Amino acid sequence: MVEIKSIGRKYSLILDFILTGLLLLLISYSKESNFILLTSLCKFTLRILYTHCYMYTSEIYGTKIRVTGTGFCSAVARFGGIILPVISIPLTKN
Repeated sequence: MVEIKSIGRKYSLILDFILTGLLLLLISYSKESNFILLTSLCKFTLRILYTHCYMYTSEIYGTKIRVTGTGFCSAVARFGGIILPVISIPLTKN
């Protein structure tokens, strides 16, 4: 689903990074009317990118390193999810 068969996994991953980066740049310069559409597209590409990275790293690294890295990244992501509302509320006040 994520991989483009004609170019392979590595270049599909590069294409995902480029597309997500371009969408993030567009979000930073967008008007309010396009904001919801662009953030939805960016969230979609980020989910594809995460899935693609997960599949790609499972082929590269051994089981012990992969499990340790995945556990660490999961813990950091959960901590970010907890702390983000605390950080974002003062930043959104005008």
